[in-house]
Amino acid sequence: MRRLALLLALFSPGWACGFQAPKIWAMLWETPAARFDRTFLSLMQNHYEQTKGMGERFLSQISDPKLKSWTQILINDHKTVLKEIQVELSSLGGTDAKAVEVMKSEMTLDWEGLQTGAREGKANETYPGWMVTNGFSAIGMAQQALERTKNPKVRELARQIVAAESNRVEQLQIYLMGGR
Repeated sequence: MRRLALLLALFSPGWACGFQAPKIWAMLWETPAARFDRTFLSLMQNHYEQTKGMGERFLSQISDPKLKSWTQILINDHKTVLKEIQVELSSLGGTDAKAVEVMKSEMTLDWEGLQTGAREGKANETYPGWMVTNGFSAIGMAQQALERTKNPKVRELARQIVAAESNRVEQLQIYLMGGR
């Protein structure tokens, strides 16, 4: 079942941020250890801000009550994590502007795809697929942090992101397979 869900996610409408975002992965891999935490948190901050924004934008267009509830939970969870990221970024000297710019450029693909689905009246189908790929992206970035960071606060935040996003991806995969 999990393999089928993974294949569904990989071939869903949401095939952008993360899977076709080599700049994000290159930035994470190539950032020197001394700057890694700041780069990672800056990427995650923008990723979560934009993903939260997508949820807020599409909440009114989603007709399925289960998906609407899931989206509201995502928005609230992202607000909480964003506060934690901002606290840690402040202690590291603030946001890495280059990382934010890279994430913004990659997330543009997601926005374009979601807006196309919205114009076609397919928010219940398009939005979950994009959120699956965004969840996989967050998991991948957090896994990089778990491998590279020496900072216990960043490590714990990365663990929380992996756990929360893995749960979200699983829920959405079930939803996409008809388990509404």
